Amino acid sequence: MGFYTPATSDWRRQLEGYDDEDAQFLIELYSGHGNAEEYRSWNDVLADDQGVLYCPETSDDFLPTCQQAGNIMAERCSNAGFDKNYCDDLVEKTKMYSANMGAGSFAAVNETDEDEFLDAGQCRDCFQPAFNYRPLGSAQYILAMTDFTNPEYPKDLNLVLLDQVITMLQDLALALKKLSGIPIQKHEASLVVLQKA
Repeated sequence: MGFYTPATSDWRRQLEGYDDEDAQFLIELYSGHGNAEEYRSWNDVLADDQGVLYCPETSDDFLPTCQQAGNIMAERCSNAGFDKNYCDDLVEKTKMYSANMGAGSFAAVNETDEDEFLDAGQCRDCFQPAFNYRPLGSAQYILAMTDFTNPEYPKDLNLVLLDQVITMLQDLALALKKLSGIPIQKHEASLVVLQKA
C-alpha cells in the first residue's frame, strides 16, 4: 500500500516461495497511512494471460489511475483542437503507458495537478483506506490464500498483525508516565498472531 507500491504487487508471490515454517510475516494492519485490512476484487492494473499489463475499466466503486490519466489526456487533446481519431489514439496510449509505469502511473500525463486525478486508485468504500490501495496486499487477501501446488502439503502464511495506532498510544502513555514521575511498567506492542487451523 502507499505511494511506492506498484499496482501489480501481490502477496501470492510470497506464498509460492515461502518455505520457512518457523518464520512469520509482520503486517502493519493500520497506521497513520491508513487501513490495510479489507480485500476488494478490483485492481489499479491487470495482466492478461501472457503477463501484459493493461488498464482495467472504470466501475461504480473504483476509478483506475490509468483510466483517469486517459480522461485527462482526452480533455486536453479535445481542448487543443485535435481530431477525434488522433485524440482516441493518444488516450489509449496514455492509458497503456500509465498501466505500465508502476507506482508512478500518474506521471503518464505531464503537468497535472493532484486534484485532476480525483479519487483514482483509491478505495472508495474502505474504512480509512491506505493511499493507493492495493487489494492483493490486504490482510483479508493474505489470510484467505492457500498454495495447493503440493496437495498433500498446502501452504499458508502465518501472520503477525501490528496495530500501529495502539502501539503509538501505548508509547504516548509511557512518555506521559515518565514525564509525570509515575513508575513505568513493562508494555508490549499490540500484536495479533493469526494462523489457519
